[in-house]
Order: sequence, then structure tokens, then C-alpha cells
Amino acid sequence: MRGSVIIAALLVSGSAAPAMAACDDLMPAAKEAAQDPLVPLDLARLRDIGQATDRIDLASPLSVSPDGRQVAFVLRRADVSTNSYCQGLVVADLADGRTARLVDKGGDLIRESYPLFGHALPESGVARVITPLWSPDGRRIAWLKRTGSAAQIWLVDVARGAGTEATGLAAGVEDFRWASDGRHIILASRTGIIPGKAALEKEALGGYLVDNRFRPLSARYPFLRNDSIETRYFALDPATGQMRPASAKEGALLNADRGAAPTGPLKSSRSPGGALAWTRADPADMLKRSLFVSKAGAQIECSACRGEIADLWWGKDGLLYYLTREGEARSQTGLYRWRATSDRLPERLYLGEDLLLGCRTTAQADMICLQEDSLVPRRLVSFDAESGEIQPFWDPNPGIGKRANVTVERLGWTNSFGIATFGDLVLPVRRKPGERLPLVIVQYGSRGFLRGGTGDEYPILALAARGYAVLSFQRPLHWSLEAARRGAGAVSDSEDQADRKSVQSSLETGIALVLRRGIVEPAKIGITGLSDGATTVHWMLTQTRLFAAAAMSSCCLDPGLLPLLGEAQIAALTADGFPPPGEEGDNFWAQSSLSRNADKVEAPILMQLSDDEFLGALESYWALKTRGRPVEMRVFPGERHIKFQPAHRLAIYERSIQWFDFWLRDVEDPSPLLAPQYARWRSMRDETMLQLKRGERG
Repeated sequence: MRGSVIIAALLVSGSAAPAMAACDDLMPAAKEAAQDPLVPLDLARLRDIGQATDRIDLASPLSVSPDGRQVAFVLRRADVSTNSYCQGLVVADLADGRTARLVDKGGDLIRESYPLFGHALPESGVARVITPLWSPDGRRIAWLKRTGSAAQIWLVDVARGAGTEATGLAAGVEDFRWASDGRHIILASRTGIIPGKAALEKEALGGYLVDNRFRPLSARYPFLRNDSIETRYFALDPATGQMRPASAKEGALLNADRGAAPTGPLKSSRSPGGALAWTRADPADMLKRSLFVSKAGAQIECSACRGEIADLWWGKDGLLYYLTREGEARSQTGLYRWRATSDRLPERLYLGEDLLLGCRTTAQADMICLQEDSLVPRRLVSFDAESGEIQPFWDPNPGIGKRANVTVERLGWTNSFGIATFGDLVLPVRRKPGERLPLVIVQYGSRGFLRGGTGDEYPILALAARGYAVLSFQRPLHWSLEAARRGAGAVSDSEDQADRKSVQSSLETGIALVLRRGIVEPAKIGITGLSDGATTVHWMLTQTRLFAAAAMSSCCLDPGLLPLLGEAQIAALTADGFPPPGEEGDNFWAQSSLSRNADKVEAPILMQLSDDEFLGALESYWALKTRGRPVEMRVFPGERHIKFQPAHRLAIYERSIQWFDFWLRDVEDPSPLLAPQYARWRSMRDETMLQLKRGERG
């Protein structure tokens, strides 16, 4: 496989090469190789715009110029050889879709920070959406770039290109906006991080107090609490580089969208004319978002709005646009516009299974959007609101899906709880008549481009191109949410594990659908998963014997995990029905714990875990290992729940395929560097066969 040579070099050297990536291929060439078969390296090096997930509720990565004639966005591409990312600011001319140019480049990947249970944790492994902002006169673009320890504002002259760093705050820049006159940029900085860290260093001299700041699974020191970190606002003069504290009125610019909206709107947007639109959760339907508009002193509710409203924005035509998730199992994306008056119904412009996100109105086309489908990664498209026609505009990964040489079929079904879900069946085009293929289950979302499942660790198209049938499985709606929608009032299912049983029913039903086609070998089914998907893996392995091999990216629900989560998360879990640390909780753990059910596990398990989570897997790992179950654990340094390092991603891609090749197809990679790996795996297989011969397994 292409990519194996790179990974082998990293294994020999012990780390990624220190040299910076050249990034000469950040922008797609006029003619990229379109005939080579798709391999894992191609998927690891996809060019991305925005966050590589199916979330349509995030900020748009697209920024349209004030005259509506150009669009700016940040493009990134992983560089495996240096274990880093190439990034650049791209400007595309909306009058000519063939014209897209790089006006600035560089910087490290800026990742999203999530205040998990109140902790100000280090950056996650998920890329932050960086939306560049045009100056009011359209001559400059400001964007966040990090070349040191913190993200700063960089200014780019659109005509000349190349950027200059405009801020140098020790705590970095969290958010910013141009003032309407273009003479200042108003920015926010979490300056409280600096004294907070200094206080922790001082506390360390006398020993840390173990309290709700600790999360032992992730670190051996306390984290700052998110609500203790002060945010300050500044006004930057881009002409002189001078910065001063912002006035209260200036600081309010960063929260202008919220305006007079009620506390905690889920999504909000303010029009240039001052009208405010916002959504809030509907108490009668936890997935519905009620839409409101406040203008000219009146508040209007869109009583005819339907679906789960995930994004909304005002168009240059003064109309309100919004995106929804709707249809069976929320498998479709809808696009609507509304005149925002009580006597006008919303107009549906689009409804389909393609993922549509980040749309913004322009002068040349009605809208510019990001779109992806099962075989086409995210690309820019133009959308004609009158005809509903979608036209490709600019593709950062031309022809990538065609190289997989696979077919995709959307399947839908309902489980025994009456909850609908869906999955995508991916098959290699070339297979012998009557041939039965091994099947790999990839979880737990299947909207948009079929990349690598949640967490992007199991390369769906590369697996199918290699001769596997792949079922990309969309997790059904949580049992308690569905029950609440039906009026049952359910909020927790921890005691009887109803949600896990619902997922099991969905997965078994989907597999049965595939097996009835006669194209899959029933004895050669593998399963993969991260997070909730990993919980599904270990649940299925202890409840069924459907699977001949498994790969997990996180692990596991066990009694020994709870103390590692820290006081804040323990409180949340015990409120949801988990037994607190120190209590037996036999009834609970008898169903949910992998370590307590290790004797039931037959399938070999590959664990490829981040170093801030692997301690939570040790109880299950050793329970399996001491019982002679085939299990292997890999730990990836510097990673979070979602892994982000390019060399790690490719290594996981490659090893996952090797694992399933070995256990489902009896195939080994002949590379001499992999000989120790296969020696271990053969030893596991021999021990398993010996146990079966002795009758030690059922």
C-alpha cells in the first residue's frame, strides 16, 4: 500500500521528521492523477474546508466579500511525512469558478476546545472552524493563524497576498469582528489563562488539592475551571497595530447576533437591517427547533417551520434562510427561506440526502455552499434558489471518489423498538459471480462523504476497494429521546440498558438485511468503533457471536474507569444512574462492563487508543489478556478522544486493514518491518485454536 513506506520510515526513526511540510500541493493541480486506485494515504491527505464532520450547525467556513463577488475560506491538508498540516487562505472569484488562488498560507492546526464538565481542557483533536472575515471595504481579510503558542489575527492584502501578524497576545485571540467602519478590529482574548496557569504552578509547590478540577484520565494535575477564566476585549487599529481595551459598546459587537434573544438561543443571526432571528428547543419535541424573529419591535414565530433547524442566516435579499435535518431517521438536509412575516410560509428550496452546509448568499449566484455525498468529499457548489439547481463550483479533491471503484447503496430499516435508522452498503465493483465478501461495520454516522466513520479511523472506501463489503452504520436516535418524543417522558435508561439494546437491535437488523443479499460471508464479519461506537462494539461482543474480529478506538465502560473521570463527571454519571465509585453496582456492571464479561468475548480485539484515555481501558485489556483472549493495544502519544495527528491516522488506517485482512481473509502484508506484528497475531490465533481444542471456549 502507498503510505506504508512513510509509516515504516516513522517507525524506524521513532518519530515524525522535524522538517516543516513544503505544502506545494496544498492547492489541487490542474490535472491530478485520476487513474490510480484509491489507497488509505489518499484519504489521510484529503483537502478539507471547515470541520470534517457531518455537523451542519457549526459556523460557516465561507466568508463572502462585501460586494458579493468573492468568497474566502481556509483550506488544509494533512502532511503525513512531517506529521503536520498544510493550511492556507484561499480566495475564489464567484464570477469564474475556475479562479481560486492562495493568498496566504502557514500556521499550525487550531483545534476546538470543549469545556467538558466545566474543565478548561487542552485542545481536542477536532479542527476548529476558522472563518476569515473581510474588511468592510473588501481590501483586506483577517483570519486566525497560529505560528507560535497561541492563535493570532493575521491580516492579508487581497490584491497582493501574503499576510502579516497583527496581534501578539500571550493568551491568543479567541474571537474577533471588524467594526462597521473598518477602522478597528474588536477581539476577545481569554487573558485569565495566564494568571490561572501561574496559580497552578504555585499550588504545585505545596501539592495539588484533589477536587472538581481533576480529571485523572487526562492528566496528573488539575485543570482550570472554565468559568474561572477571565475574557477581555480589545480594539485593534489595523493601520498602526496599536491595541487598547475595547469599550462596552465595542465589546458588544462580538455578541451582536444574540442581541435581544432569550437566554441561551441555540442559533441566532442578525440582519444588516437589525432584525434578529434565533432558535430555541421545543419542549414538546427535543429535536425540533422553534424559530423566532424580532424586528421593528414585534416578535414573530415561524409556526410552519419544520425539522431540526441547525443553521440560519440572513441573505442579501433580506430573507431569512435556514438548514434542517429531517426525513426518516434525520437522513436528509433541507434548505428553506422565509420572508419572516406571520402571513408567509417558509419556502423549501432543497431536500435531499446530500450533506449541504455553510451556505451564504452572494451577488453572482444566489448562494455558495459546501456539499458532499457518499463518494464526493466536501466541495464548493453554487445554488440557484429559483430553480433549485446545484452546480459544482470548486473541488479541492477532484475525482477522488471515482478512484475507489465502489458502489454505494442507502439502506433504511426500523429496529424492534420502532426506531428508524439507515446505513450505506459499500461494495467493490469488481467481484466474482457468487463470491461472498467479508463484511466490516463502520460506525456511527453515515451522512455525507464516507470517510472513516466517527473519528475517521476506519477508511471505508479503501476497505471496499480492497475487497470488503462495508456497512456504514448510522446510530439510531437515543432510546430516551425517542421515548420522550412519543410522550413517554423517559430521560434515562442506564439501569435497564434500553438504549444499548436499541442499538443492538438496529445493528442486527441492518446486518440481516445485508446477509439476505447473499454477498457476505456470515462467518467473516468485523466491527469497529470510537466513543459510543466503541461502547457498541464491546456490548455486541458480549451479547452476540456475530463478529469474527473487532477494532476499537476507545475503551471501555468498567468500574475502574469511573474514578479516573474526576469529581465533575462522576457527579453527572451517577445522576444518570451509574453506580458511584466504591459501590458494587453488580446489576449495572453485569450488563455493561467488558471486563466483567470477558469470558463471553470470542472475537480478537485491536485497541488503538489515545494516551489521555488508555488508562481507562486497562481493566478490560487485562481481563481479556489473562483469559487468553486475543487482544492488542496501541497507545498514541499527544492525542485526544478524537485523534488528529496525520501520521497516527495513516498508521491506524493501515493497521486496521491489516488486522481485518489477517483475521477475516488470512492475508498478511509481506513487509519485513511488519514481521513482529504478524508473529504476535499468529501466536494469538494459535492460542485461540488451542483453547477451542481443549474445550475452554464454547
